[in-house]
Amino acid sequence: MAAEISEEVLAQLIQLLESGQKIQAIKIYRETTGVGLKEAKEAVEALGVSAFGEKYSKMKTSGSGCCTAIVLLLVLGAVLVDLSV
Repeated sequence: MAAEISEEVLAQLIQLLESGQKIQAIKIYRETTGVGLKEAKEAVEALGVSAFGEKYSKMKTSGSGCCTAIVLLLVLGAVLVDLSV
């Protein structure tokens, strides 16, 4: 993702994607970063692919659990730290 977002917002976006609320995730990303709709959609979709892999495109509205979200947050947090260095 090109725009900077906090770990709290990242966690919220992942939770929304996990629960099938992609439109809400895009809305929050736009509000947080100030980017346009196209850029926000692409960024949120990229986040979904990086967080959930190829299964992202096949995900339904059911969540896969809190533990998965925590692990994904840890991994993505590490990636963000590496990118900021």
